[in-house]
Amino acid sequence: MSSGITKSASPYKFSGYEDLIIVGDSRVYYMSKISNITKRYPNTKFIGLIGSGYSWLNAAAVPQLKKALSDGKKHIVVFNHGLNDLKDQASGHYDDYIKLYNTIQSSYGAKNKIYFMSVNPVIDGSRLDRVQGNGEVGFMTNRIKAFNTKMKNYWGEDQYLDIYDHLITYGYDSYDGIHYTYKTGSDIYEQLLMMIAKQIPQAPKP
Repeated sequence: MSSGITKSASPYKFSGYEDLIIVGDSRVYYMSKISNITKRYPNTKFIGLIGSGYSWLNAAAVPQLKKALSDGKKHIVVFNHGLNDLKDQASGHYDDYIKLYNTIQSSYGAKNKIYFMSVNPVIDGSRLDRVQGNGEVGFMTNRIKAFNTKMKNYWGEDQYLDIYDHLITYGYDSYDGIHYTYKTGSDIYEQLLMMIAKQIPQAPKP
């Protein structure tokens, strides 16, 4: 599958915001390793760990994030967790995520922009279906779609970044059915910038 995201020409400049912080699992970690990915928005920082889920987010990533958000400046934050939790249970720790995200939103949401990216697709029949779903094709897709629906309904279109549907519509590439190629990783990054730019004005050119 190949992606068809349209890219604009010049770098983004989100007026009044210090940086963009993306927090997530292996998909975010590997995104951070793509050469020149941040040229579209150089002030991008990544907090990602392979295989991580709610436990790591709560115990390690959030304390790191809170330190960054306590500098008195305005930041843009994008959370992207859930896939690894969904491997182990149908709920994907949804209630735990909502409680944690609400705490962050209450403490930092008035000053900072906080977003929640969809758990993005896996290829049906991948290792997750074979192992976690006992061979049931679409096992993980069904769990992901249910999780995303609840997140979207809870946060609404202003804070929920629905990249899942975009990838399903335009296509994506994966080398193992779970993790994305550099091309698709770059497309996901570009798409989230485009979605954020619809809400945050661009700084005028010097």
